[in-house]
Amino acid sequence: MGQIDAKTLTAGLTGAVTKTYDGTTAATLGAGNYGLTGLIAGDVVTASSTGAAYADKNAGTGKTVTASGVSLGGAGSGNYVLASTSATGQIGQISQLALAITANDQTKNRNDVDPKLTYVAGTLIAGDSLTGDLTRDVGETVGTYGITKGTLSAGGNYAIAFKPAVFTILLGIPPVENVLIPYIPAEGGGAAGSGPEVGTQDPVDGGAGFQLAQDEQSSQQEQQDGGTDSACSTNDTCPPAPYSQGGSTSGAIHFQGFNF
Repeated sequence: MGQIDAKTLTAGLTGAVTKTYDGTTAATLGAGNYGLTGLIAGDVVTASSTGAAYADKNAGTGKTVTASGVSLGGAGSGNYVLASTSATGQIGQISQLALAITANDQTKNRNDVDPKLTYVAGTLIAGDSLTGDLTRDVGETVGTYGITKGTLSAGGNYAIAFKPAVFTILLGIPPVENVLIPYIPAEGGGAAGSGPEVGTQDPVDGGAGFQLAQDEQSSQQEQQDGGTDSACSTNDTCPPAPYSQGGSTSGAIHFQGFNF
């Protein structure tokens, strides 16, 4: 009796298999991705598999894809047998996943420490995370500066679509210097020379513009008293201009029309 043995076929993968990064190695094959080596022309034989996977999950091209559980089908499949139930081919491509990141505008006063630069990001695949930081253009003068992506990264599996922001430096409120106002007793509030000594140090010029010499004080007081040295001598403390004694409240200070 005669016997015809089944012809052995070798299954391979062809074409292209593509997807966008999803954190998995799963691959989806179509009928056109299977190739059969050794098939006789005219015979109708197809191949399929129970599963397929990329060599790894990362974005890239020319990636190896492996099909497992390969089997034959079609009218002529009974005349053939597979050399292996697996098939491989460098037909895989995984594209980067788009990730939108929007920087937040920031503001500070001049010479203050920069606030932390923040952003809003789209959803990453579970287990992935962002690293690095945003940065801004260099400068400390009042004005606006660009906030850029800096070293912020989600890794090679993501294509970041970055929207920059504006960093604004304001003039702010200048620091207030401590200015000591001399105590001048109100008229009748004490004997001349009994109060604290008049004068303090001017924070701007070191005292030259604020400290009045006692002889100037005495001269001014003599003019107010009509030239007589009634209540103020060169050894007494007299109110310097623009200060003046007055009022009925003991211990009041009069500074250019304002009472303290």
